[in-house]
Amino acid sequence: MIYLDLLPNDIMKIINRKVEDLHIIERRKERKQNRKINRLQNLIAKRRRFIYEKYVRLYRAFVKNQKWEYCCDLVAKMKKEFGRDHLFSEIFIDEDEPYIISTINYNNETYKIKVS
Repeated sequence: MIYLDLLPNDIMKIINRKVEDLHIIERRKERKQNRKINRLQNLIAKRRRFIYEKYVRLYRAFVKNQKWEYCCDLVAKMKKEFGRDHLFSEIFIDEDEPYIISTINYNNETYKIKVS
């Protein structure tokens, strides 16, 4: 036998209201916990983005440094090859393939040579 059936309607309404209130309180706690979890997830995502961006910056700096060293080696080879005839060199590393433009004075004429 169910004892709730024996209670009058007024008391049943009160009990039902209390049950609804409990459900509302439970949902409030659940939302609060969900907000906390979302904050933590956002913080983790920001840290991951920061680490990724830092890695990308380090990689780009490494690649740029490698291109610079390659161009410096090219300049050294040009100086060794032409000696006193070599006036100066300009280094270009912004593009995909780094290159240099060397200015050479040969037989009293100025030449520009692109070396990559």
